[in-house]
Amino acid sequence: MSQIILIISCILLPLVVLHLVLKRFNVFQKASKKMSVNTFMTTGQLMNMITSKIELTDEEKDHLEVLFTVFSSSRLRYAFEVEEEGMKWFLNTRKAVFHSDQFDDATREDIEFFLYEIHRKINNFRMMAHPDVKSINDISLGQGVDIHLADGTTYTGELIDKGITNITINIAKKHVSSAIDNHKLIKKRVKITFWKKMDARYSFVSTVKSVSTKRGGYALTLTMPKKIKCIQIRSYPRYDVEIPMKFRQATLSADEDTGALQETYGAVVLGIINNIGPNGCKIITHSSTPVDTVIMMEYPLFHQIIYTKGIVKNVSRYGDVYTLHIEFSTDVQKFSILQIYHYIYANKNTGQEEIIGDV
Repeated sequence: MSQIILIISCILLPLVVLHLVLKRFNVFQKASKKMSVNTFMTTGQLMNMITSKIELTDEEKDHLEVLFTVFSSSRLRYAFEVEEEGMKWFLNTRKAVFHSDQFDDATREDIEFFLYEIHRKINNFRMMAHPDVKSINDISLGQGVDIHLADGTTYTGELIDKGITNITINIAKKHVSSAIDNHKLIKKRVKITFWKKMDARYSFVSTVKSVSTKRGGYALTLTMPKKIKCIQIRSYPRYDVEIPMKFRQATLSADEDTGALQETYGAVVLGIINNIGPNGCKIITHSSTPVDTVIMMEYPLFHQIIYTKGIVKNVSRYGDVYTLHIEFSTDVQKFSILQIYHYIYANKNTGQEEIIGDV
């Protein structure tokens, strides 16, 4: 009998200790936080939860109900907290729509467009609800950053080195209106902001350890920040590209016979699209184009030539190179926007236009 009690004790004691350890370090609580949404939820309950978090148009609600019939909604309930779950639901649903034989081409295109829009709104909600980013590794070497000093001065810099305890930012002399006072900056706290993946702006606070002259400018060595935080998001995502393109400026002129205003286009101007999204792009060109100018753009995406009209919202210049910040017109065809979405979410490993994800 005593042997049986001893055996049972040997089995139970480690379990009790394990339970106390897990409870001590809040393992169960952490796991529950990751999946805090009710596991058992009807489609109606899920729709109510989604509409309470993000604003959906009536069309988006109707299309979301159709999407739930195409692919399971089980993952979507977690998309507001976990990015990977949202992406899995998006990719698998897109693939299911692509392979479904219950839609004609026009309907499939319409459903896919609203899938992208709903996915975009969920991403925006999650980024602002969970603004913390884990580490400085989210910044790439060579990436542009803004350095904000306590006196309100802002410099444009570039991350050139990441160590274990320090980071180094280079400020070119062309971006410095007056010499940086080495002594006044030492041990001062500065705020650094940057755009990550062109869809959100992040910031962190660091302390200047040293300032030196380097590469025709100044190199600031800063302490490694403990965390960075999302402070602003784009309504529509952007993706870094280098796409050759051409555009023409649009002008309004009166018809000689009727007097009615008609849109005409000027000479072709060459440029490169530097980043692109479903709502706009950035163009690098040698031609100066005034703000508020309407332009017609032509550029390739995969095997398609895309035509989009836009308006110049901002212009910056460096030497004889101009950067045009373009906002697409509201009358851009849904087909063109869909092709841009395809390009952004294409399989980056192959560079091919394809539907990815496992159903």
